[in-house]
Amino acid sequence: MRTALARTWIACAVCASAVGAAPSAVDSAAREAVGRFAAALEAKQASQLRPILPRHGSVQLHLVRLGPEVGSFTSEQVEALFRDVFDRTTVRSVETLGLEHDASGLALARARLRVTDRDGREAELELRLGLRQEEGRWVLREIRERPA
Repeated sequence: MRTALARTWIACAVCASAVGAAPSAVDSAAREAVGRFAAALEAKQASQLRPILPRHGSVQLHLVRLGPEVGSFTSEQVEALFRDVFDRTTVRSVETLGLEHDASGLALARARLRVTDRDGREAELELRLGLRQEEGRWVLREIRERPA
């Protein structure tokens, strides 16, 4: 699975450089999935993630400040982990920085989060979201946190 996700990141990067990532060219359904993710974070409602989590398989997480959680998790586990995150972290804002997708049903999104973490410290984080089109909808397959 990890190799497949690495190919996802590479495919999206190649697609973005070859085609360009103009917002008008981005599939509206992929943009809507990223918007749902941001709305769930801002509302502190883990259940709002459900429509963009896969029905089968796992989601790769690499969360440091939001977690710490690193590994492969089922959709139910991801939802439970984000409930825990919301109990101890306040997401003050979410800004989508970019979204690229290709014709094979892979997408890469970047978002900047401003949070107050579990220790009361304010921080700015960048999340990279790996999405895949499955059963006619975009689902999260990876969430990777990086310092902004």
